[in-house]
Amino acid sequence: MRNADDRHDSILVINNDGYAEIIQDIYKSNYFPVSHEAWNPRNNYVGKYSTLSSLEDDYLTSLQGWLLFLKTHKHIKMDYVHDNRDVDKLIMEISQYYN
Repeated sequence: MRNADDRHDSILVINNDGYAEIIQDIYKSNYFPVSHEAWNPRNNYVGKYSTLSSLEDDYLTSLQGWLLFLKTHKHIKMDYVHDNRDVDKLIMEISQYYN
């Protein structure tokens, strides 16, 4: 998020390997297992001047989205934090898919 260019639309996605990426073509976000809400340009949600105010929620929703994707094998659009907020529990549940 820090390296994203705030002059352009950006969107956080989770790729097929389970890694976070920031892309600028928001129309391609549906090709990724998990996508978030887009950040509009010049609002300082991302970039070198950002306070990264949504970082914690974005991390949590990325874990939640990845777990939902592993369960359903369908594209997941994350736009809010769901009830399962325990990061350690989410990671433990996700790790069960890799054994």
